[in-house]
Formats: sequence, structure tokens, C-alpha cells
Amino acid sequence: MTEQGNNGGFFKLFCRSKKKVVSLEFLLLRLSSMGGIYEYEIQNKDGQAEVSLFELCYHDGKEERRLEECAICLVEEAVAICNECHLISWDGFHGAHPRHVLDGTVFHLKAKVNGERQIEANGSANFPKRFSQLTNWLNEVIRRKEKKVETK
Repeated sequence: MTEQGNNGGFFKLFCRSKKKVVSLEFLLLRLSSMGGIYEYEIQNKDGQAEVSLFELCYHDGKEERRLEECAICLVEEAVAICNECHLISWDGFHGAHPRHVLDGTVFHLKAKVNGERQIEANGSANFPKRFSQLTNWLNEVIRRKEKKVETK
């Protein structure tokens, strides 16, 4: 989107705020590959972000989520990574599977930010810019395994 004219003011501020995550209520990222199906989930729980990793498996023909790991971080840290990755710009992303690629990871992301703003993105061996930055951060938080974070 290009801006026309040089009258910034409220219009520029309004446009910028729509492109920035100011609150994160929920995020779910499903990754499917030959190695299995995993879901990362972030839930805002009173100023703390609960980051969980689930493995999905099938038992008696029904999908089950098994909690693998869970960690806590500040919601502000989760919001910061969403902004570093430009998560809002991912809304509507559909990464079609590249030609001549026989295998790969499929992802589906759903998030609720800024109160009621819904973000959805998906792809097959095709990801939005900075996607690996988000997954690397999720793995790093899980590895920390902080049990409690002091809020100010």
C-alpha cells in the first residue's frame, strides 16, 4: 500500500496501528510432515503467554493431541516476535506447493490479535517471509521451560 499526499497525522497513525500487533490473545501453528504432526499453541493467560507443543496422533481413528512441552514467557515477548515477523502481513497467505518438490512441510496458522483481529495463513513447502524466525522463537521458548515469569 502506498501513501498518497504528505498529510500524515491521524491517517498515518491509524494505518500503522492496523499493521502492528499490540495484543496477542491466541496463536495456533500446525506443522505436518513425514516426521509427524505438531501444533504450537500460545494462549494469553493474565499477562503471561503459555507456549505449548503438542504432538498429534491417531488412536481408534480419532485425532488426539498429546502435550509434549509447555513453557511460560511474557505476553510482551510474544507480541514482539509477532511484530518482528510481520505476522499481520501473513493474513491470507496461501503458499502453493512448488513444482518439482516431492515432499515438504505443510503449515496452517490461526491467530487472534488486537482484540478480535483474526489472522489465517497456510502453505505447503512455501512459507511467508520470516516464518522460520517464528518457529525458531517457539522452539527456543519451549527449550527454556520457564515455569513462572514475574510480571511487573
